[in-house]
Amino acid sequence: MREKLIEKRWILPPIQDYLISEIVDSLGISRLQSLLLINRGILTPETAYKYLHPRIEDLHNPFLMKDMRKVVNRIFKAIENGEKILIYGDFDVDGITSVSILQSVLENMGAKCKYFIPQRLSDGYGLKEDIIIDSKKQGFSLVISVDCGIRATEVAKTAKEIGIDLIVTDHHLPGEKLPDAFAILNPKQENCNYPEKNLAGVGVVFKLIQALFTEKGNAKEAIKYLSIAAIGTIADIVSLTGENRIIVKYGLKNLKNTTNLGLKTLLEFSGLKNRDVSCMDVAFKVAPRINAVGRMGGTSAAVELFNSTDSEFVTRVVKDMNFKNIKRQQEEGTILKEIDNLIKTAPQIFNKNIIVVAGENWHRGVIGIVASRLVEKYHRPAIVLSIENGEAHGSSRSTSKFHLLNALNACNEYLIRYGGHALAAGLTLPSDKIDEFREKINQYAEKHMSEEDFLPELKIDSYLSLSDITFKLVEEINELSPFGEGNPLPVFATENVKLYSGPWLLKDKHLKIKVGNVLQNFDAVWWKKGFLFNELIYKKKVSIAYTIHLNEHNGNTTLQLNLKDMKFLEKK
Repeated sequence: MREKLIEKRWILPPIQDYLISEIVDSLGISRLQSLLLINRGILTPETAYKYLHPRIEDLHNPFLMKDMRKVVNRIFKAIENGEKILIYGDFDVDGITSVSILQSVLENMGAKCKYFIPQRLSDGYGLKEDIIIDSKKQGFSLVISVDCGIRATEVAKTAKEIGIDLIVTDHHLPGEKLPDAFAILNPKQENCNYPEKNLAGVGVVFKLIQALFTEKGNAKEAIKYLSIAAIGTIADIVSLTGENRIIVKYGLKNLKNTTNLGLKTLLEFSGLKNRDVSCMDVAFKVAPRINAVGRMGGTSAAVELFNSTDSEFVTRVVKDMNFKNIKRQQEEGTILKEIDNLIKTAPQIFNKNIIVVAGENWHRGVIGIVASRLVEKYHRPAIVLSIENGEAHGSSRSTSKFHLLNALNACNEYLIRYGGHALAAGLTLPSDKIDEFREKINQYAEKHMSEEDFLPELKIDSYLSLSDITFKLVEEINELSPFGEGNPLPVFATENVKLYSGPWLLKDKHLKIKVGNVLQNFDAVWWKKGFLFNELIYKKKVSIAYTIHLNEHNGNTTLQLNLKDMKFLEKK
């Protein structure tokens, strides 16, 4: 089946001239930079200045978080009394980085602590009752969960019954009932007045670390953990606004000159040695390597990597990360091929509002990534299930138009367990209930989605002429970084541009053209859109949407457009 281009609706925010002028007059910045700030909800000169000049001092007082004082006092009591502390984490990057920095801080403060991270493939997500019971037998009296636990009501009950103090630190949405834990750190819980609600799990842990150091009279010591906290924050795709923006901006700034041996080695093997590291570098080069460990059946080495001073050990771990990441990519490709075959044999599955696909023994470590690929391709929510021993273990991803967790709540009669948030969730159900579940969740979607919700949209910050594209503009754009969820890289559009030369195929799957004229032209690259090569051979003009990047090659720096969409203006 020949792949076709699905054009997106270009959405341009309303231009608010009076706000633009107010920010321009107050800060002396360009109108375009002011427009970009306003498009991101930065509407006053005061907030614009803070946005352009974030400071460590702008981090909130950690003791504003509900239960923080109680947690800090309990941890110091445990350290003073020589109690054994268990840190209970999650197997993704957010969880691994959370465990790593909390363990490092507690041990440096004299705590007797160990950690446990469940195996993704055998244990599944979240707190497990048997592990809590076993920890009691091993002499642990305090358990601190990181990036999990907010819905573990039964486990919390067991912990209390057997005399373990459970501290839950999490950032996921609570259920109707909070666990009866010793204390809970989660800015999303009721009656928590902490100003920043969008912290990642590692962000909550960083606030705990900040509180511990503050109590010790050395608050600035927390800053050295920002680099690893930034990696977990970026990987968990939380909104890069507010405190997350400060964590990531300063964390990335510190990465280039990090003295952490494990982190330094990981950056080197990711091709980022002695470079300014961006959010995209973390998201596409660093995080996948860390994630691959858990996805492919391991976790402990990833935690120990960041706390080790043994160069031989960290090199071995990072090499294994590379190997597992390649294996992950291969498993992902295998599943996608099987899904391509499903399109031919069961096309009705892909015509529904929610795509629900299942296969025997699909690797559970990669089905979340596969679900993301399906969302990108079909512009609708997707649930990918791996059938094993009568159960279907699933991972789901959604669009901004559909709240996944609410949908799963409506289908809980078919589910053994589930959890997550609006855009991503995990679930398990009996394999003989897949068809009924598919029908039920699509009935729910029919009531909560309109046809317009399936039309892909592309938000355009501004229309430009090619003459507007300069190195100065790139400098102004970069002042808005770090870019990611909640703070997207600016997207521009230019209408009716001339195809100066090309097209060319890059590695048989990417498309490259040159737009402009003999006096001014730019390379424009469209990743994974090589199938449009023949379509463009006879084109003379197109309208394009794009982001602007610096391309460094052989010592030369040029401006490159990365295409996001294209509208054809003429027939062949």
